[in-house]
Amino acid sequence: MEQVFSRNPRIPGEAIAIDENAVLTTHDEAVLLKNDIDAHPDTVKTVALVTDPWHARRARWIYQKVLGDDITFYMLPVLRTRTDFPKNWCTEASSRQLGLKEYVKLGFYLFRYQIAIGHFRSWLSQFDKFYQNVIGLS
Repeated sequence: MEQVFSRNPRIPGEAIAIDENAVLTTHDEAVLLKNDIDAHPDTVKTVALVTDPWHARRARWIYQKVLGDDITFYMLPVLRTRTDFPKNWCTEASSRQLGLKEYVKLGFYLFRYQIAIGHFRSWLSQFDKFYQNVIGLS
């Protein structure tokens, strides 16, 4: 991925950061990025997130919520033609299942990070690993 952006003369190599830390969820990933940004104030003003089209809606919501209004955020979903996803996704069972899982994950995230509060939100965190194993929550 870094090689793709490094070929763009408008994006200097030092502006590209790839974090290989192991995270369990997309929310954890966004929090890790926010912590890194907070540790280096005045160095990061813009974030561009590259992800697959299925994941883009939920990732946008999570990253905007975690990063807040002080960071300019761009969502860059990979073109479907550059993925393994079929053109007519609804005709293949595996693609339908992927789409359904993404909506289940979105519902879980909305409940876990938007609706739930206090100790109940903390209690829900124990299910992150369960959802990761069962439906591939990330």
